[in-house]
Amino acid sequence: DVITNYRVEWDTNPGFSSGSMPPNKGYADVEASMQASYTVELLSMSIPYYVRVFATNNAGFGIPQTATPNSVTLAKQIPGTPHTLVANTGNIPRTIEVVWQRPRVPHHGIPCSGFSSNVMDCPTPYGGNVPSSDGGDLIVEYEVEHNESPDFGGSDGKRKLVTGLNCVLENLTEGRTYYIRVLARNKIGSGRYCEKSGTDICDGNLVSAIAS
Repeated sequence: DVITNYRVEWDTNPGFSSGSMPPNKGYADVEASMQASYTVELLSMSIPYYVRVFATNNAGFGIPQTATPNSVTLAKQIPGTPHTLVANTGNIPRTIEVVWQRPRVPHHGIPCSGFSSNVMDCPTPYGGNVPSSDGGDLIVEYEVEHNESPDFGGSDGKRKLVTGLNCVLENLTEGRTYYIRVLARNKIGSGRYCEKSGTDICDGNLVSAIAS
């Protein structure tokens, strides 16, 4: 029979039999056709949590699958990877214009909910105002690197730090093709570079542009 739902259960006890109250213990049922991942919210930073997932069809619940590792204690993380990276020949001589979007998927590469082909935004932490794909700590800057070589090992290259979602690369060699990549950084550290096109996930073609 077709799987219709998944039940995600979490607890502070590996036997899932603690007397903890929500949100430290609970479950959520999600539609199998809509989501292959789920984010549990409002948990404590100091308690290890155990998670298991049941598949459900018209006959009932299947045998649960426990998580690997079997428990996790919350901590702030590095940001996810920027996406929708685009580079175009600049309007000013010897420049390239670059734009991108803030991370939408956490650093581990699993969407907070939905599918890789249909990513849903991460929840906003309590008291915050941006989705938690920033690792739970605000992004302080983006590092934009350009290089004449697709492996970024060429001699004609440089890095630039910016706080917004766009920049202009200057003093380039006129008519030369440059490859572009960008990463996000918070106080915990640097996330992974995105050097490819792709909406929501950095999974398309290498991004390059010709300097004006």
